[in-house]
This record gives sequence, structure tokens and C-alpha cells, in this order.
Amino acid sequence: MIDSDGTTLGVNENYNGTGACIGGFEGYSEGFEFMMDAARAAGDRLAVGYEVGEGGPFVHTIGGLNANQVIGDFNGAYWSLGHNGEMSMVGIGDLVLSEGDVILWSIGTW
Repeated sequence: MIDSDGTTLGVNENYNGTGACIGGFEGYSEGFEFMMDAARAAGDRLAVGYEVGEGGPFVHTIGGLNANQVIGDFNGAYWSLGHNGEMSMVGIGDLVLSEGDVILWSIGTW
């Protein structure tokens, strides 16, 4: 887990996945602003690459992992945005946050 000042608070060796948990942030209502501040706090460990199009920001890279470069037994991959345990129905640029919300990025495939 990474605190809002960038310090590492701990590591969960039992977690069966790849990722980072960023905590200690307060007062955010806009998903994109929160994501970029969290990425800055984590430094190079959680750098975010994105493009801005008509639909708003489109995230293609998180922590050096570009979804377009993921290979496997599927046709393509993308970064999927979860919000409070459910797949988000809006992109990060339109995501409205409330105190205590949790966002999760994961690789989705088709």
C-alpha cells in the first residue's frame, strides 16, 4: 500500500494479483483528478499513460503495462475501471467520487 505522500505502508504477500493500493486521499469528487494525484504520489511505480478524445481521457498504460501490448488467447485487451466493486458505467473523466469510494483498474480482454 502506498500512502498519499508516496511512502510504502506495507505489502500484502498473500494477494493473488498485481497492483498497488493507494490510500490516505480525501476530498476528491472527480475520478480523473484523484487518479492523476494518486499516480504522482506513487511516482514511477504507478505512472499513467492516456489520450484525450471526444469521450474524455482513455487510459492505455498503468505502471508501465500498456493494455495494447498484452498478449494471450484473446483478441485484445483494455484497462477496465471498477468503482466500489462494480464495473464503472462511465470513464474515469466522468466518474464522480464520494468519500470512501474505491476504484480498481484491471486488464479486461475480448
